[in-house]
Amino acid sequence: MKTYHSTIINTPIEKVWALLTDFHDLGWAKETVQSYRAEGEHSSREVGAKRTLNDALQQTLQSLDHPSHTITYTLDADAGPKMQGYMGTVRLTKVTDGNRTYVEWSSKWSEADDHDAVVQYVSPVYQGLLEDLKRHFHGDDH
Repeated sequence: MKTYHSTIINTPIEKVWALLTDFHDLGWAKETVQSYRAEGEHSSREVGAKRTLNDALQQTLQSLDHPSHTITYTLDADAGPKMQGYMGTVRLTKVTDGNRTYVEWSSKWSEADDHDAVVQYVSPVYQGLLEDLKRHFHGDDH
């Protein structure tokens, strides 16, 4: 069971990567994330870093793969639909035409009480985060 969303950002991959690898800072996601806070002892770019979003979503950074520009994280607690084995992945790919960045945001989980409810819960969040990312780099002219 999974979801998948993508977009192209008219910004070099290095700038997008620098922003997204700060796991604790979602200040760029103003329309989707109303509140966020760092949890625990790990720094924001260290595997094991924890954050809480919107006072409900608790996530842990599982990997930062610099060569492949890939981030993975788990969802540890959530007030949404019940699911198990949730893993979120953000992957960036350099678009050489115009020095842009292809951003993929996906998730998968092993079990859910209601698969469709999870997709309906997660998909708008990922779509919103991608829109927020474009707004961050380009304002409302994206």
